[in-house]
Amino acid sequence: MFQPECAPRLTQVMPCWAASRERRAARRLAAERGIPLVAGTVGNPDADWIDTRFAWLRQREISDTGVVLVRPDRFIGFRAAGAAKDPYAVLAEALGRVLATGAATPSAVPPLP
Repeated sequence: MFQPECAPRLTQVMPCWAASRERRAARRLAAERGIPLVAGTVGNPDADWIDTRFAWLRQREISDTGVVLVRPDRFIGFRAAGAAKDPYAVLAEALGRVLATGAATPSAVPPLP
């Protein structure tokens, strides 16, 4: 089962084939805001975390292009069902909500299907 290391940080998790734009957005926001945010992938052997029992695949509740933001207490802070046109804006809004620092315009977050 997928279990990011237990640490006081936020973790952005996504399927391994949907990672480049989202990973860049996470790195940029972490640097700009000085927050411990790690972006990682789950899936095949090239991923950051390997899902040998396919538990992540069964429980993720996102598409192959979606992302999940995991709080330090391992609760889901945000889930994007699919790819966003602007991953930076979506993640910035999600972080604002999770960290209670305010949020961008609600239109930045794509609606759930």
